Amino acid sequence: MANTAELQQELRRAADALGRGQSEDALSIVGPLLEQFPKEPKPLQLAGLIHKSLGDMDAAIAAFRGSLSMQKRQPEVLNSLANVLKTRQKNEEAEESYKEALRLNSGYQEAWRNLGLLMLELNRLAESVDALQKAIELKPDDISAITALANAQKSADNLPESIETYKRALALNPNYVNALHNLGIAYKLSENLDFALVCYQQALKLAPDIAEIDYSFGNALFEKGLYDEAEKHYLSAISKRPGYVEVHVTLNELYWQLDKKEDFGLSFRNAIAIKPDNLELREAYIKSLGLAGRSDEALAELNNALEALGHEPRLLHRQARILANQGDLGSALESFDEALRLSATDEMRLDYAAMLIFAADYDAAMRQLDVVARNQPYQQLMWAYRGLCWRLTGDERYHWLNDYDAQVKSFVLETPEGYSNLERFLNDLKDQLELMHRTEIRPLEQTLLHGTQTPGRLLHKPVREIQLFKSALTLAVTEYIDTMPMDDRHPLYQRKTGRFRFSGSWSVKLGADGYHVNHVHPAGWISSSFYVVLPDSMSDPSREPDSGSIKFGESSLSLGDREVIAKTIKPEVGQLVLFPSYMWHGTFPFNGTPGEYRMTAPFDAIPD
Repeated sequence: MANTAELQQELRRAADALGRGQSEDALSIVGPLLEQFPKEPKPLQLAGLIHKSLGDMDAAIAAFRGSLSMQKRQPEVLNSLANVLKTRQKNEEAEESYKEALRLNSGYQEAWRNLGLLMLELNRLAESVDALQKAIELKPDDISAITALANAQKSADNLPESIETYKRALALNPNYVNALHNLGIAYKLSENLDFALVCYQQALKLAPDIAEIDYSFGNALFEKGLYDEAEKHYLSAISKRPGYVEVHVTLNELYWQLDKKEDFGLSFRNAIAIKPDNLELREAYIKSLGLAGRSDEALAELNNALEALGHEPRLLHRQARILANQGDLGSALESFDEALRLSATDEMRLDYAAMLIFAADYDAAMRQLDVVARNQPYQQLMWAYRGLCWRLTGDERYHWLNDYDAQVKSFVLETPEGYSNLERFLNDLKDQLELMHRTEIRPLEQTLLHGTQTPGRLLHKPVREIQLFKSALTLAVTEYIDTMPMDDRHPLYQRKTGRFRFSGSWSVKLGADGYHVNHVHPAGWISSSFYVVLPDSMSDPSREPDSGSIKFGESSLSLGDREVIAKTIKPEVGQLVLFPSYMWHGTFPFNGTPGEYRMTAPFDAIPD
């Protein structure tokens, strides 16, 4: 083969074979071209595409880079290289490659879309939206880019925008299952459950084999209190994907909250029998058993998993937690040492730090926490543990972090429009919240005992009283933020932007002897408690003076005489208490009579 015309002919023949899915044939055509034309970039570009189709990503990367070494100004090759780098989790290199392609050709629509998808995967949502909008400007009917833009808007909690963008995609193709399913999720997050169910029903008709749609369907039904139907969809999802861990977790959460002890764990056991090597299934089952207080079963299942899968670090992490709960701190620390040596994660480091604090090894705990701080500077549990170490070592930074007088503030909500007084509004709010407390038992991972918690996102529910409540809360939170000092070093104050959004919201109903264990809110910024109903027994002078009160400063680690309650607030109906999410807080039980209850409506807020 001696000339360029013949080279182009052979390249077309290889490309045609690749397009027909005949990758091996395409490679057999390109192979000789690489030898005969060693200085030509095009055969290497095509070789990269062929290697990618065969799943040989290292060879694909080498081929693309070889082509670029001969000719740098190839936007298409840079885009292809970035796609492969992304599959190998080389995200920084992929980002640079996409951006170099766009520097060479700012109108390269496919590269804008791919960059937007990478930014979405990395949770850099503003950059994702910007890139995807550019892709759509260049190609307004790119349904993939439109749906990705809606996904980015949904992830940023811009739900009205995301809903409209999904509808734009569906206007191009009403049967586009990806957009239809995600539109349902956006409606669910907006607490428009009926609209969500319509979307899921349509999506399931179009794609009956997709387990994710059944899972979403079940979640909306769970929140509506249609438990039998929710269970059917969860079981359907599991039948399609036995290893679908999230469904097992949620199904068993349903069984737990409905007090169906005989069914709890059954789906896990059946799935593990089918997929005995599935680490995620085994770990999730062990965690569920531990949360349910079934520590003997958790330990037995852990031993089975260790025997089947060996010393996996995630299993060793679970082993350490179980051993610590059983009081065997020495063995727990040994398990953590081995787990961290094999594969350290921030979650492991936080749990390890807690055990080191319990063992009074504060310097070692701080070393673990310093690593987490570098990875997740706003992780609130990390700051809570840091503050605990500072207090226990006499470090003044404890008072810098936890200024209880300045950071714990009480507000009385303004009476919403249309009401003559706050009491009447709270009675109507109480009636709405009562309708949402449908289950028998608290959620597994929540901090309350002897009570229930509402599902979903309370402040997003399209209920008049809830939205009036949200407006009143917004005024109080805005005032709280406005009074914050400016301090670029402080984990609370440095996040002050003047804007915020409610990231989580719910209602808790505690019965007699109910209380919240000490905890923090790991993903929050500002946390709260709002008091809707308080039992009469809380004001009975013959009972404990702190009955039902909220307390601050005492940790969850049961440190005995090393614990300190720094502040206590005796709540009143209509009172809102705001505080940093990293601040330890819990409540004293109230020793009420049967039928009495304490109802709150807490939330978390994060900077917007």
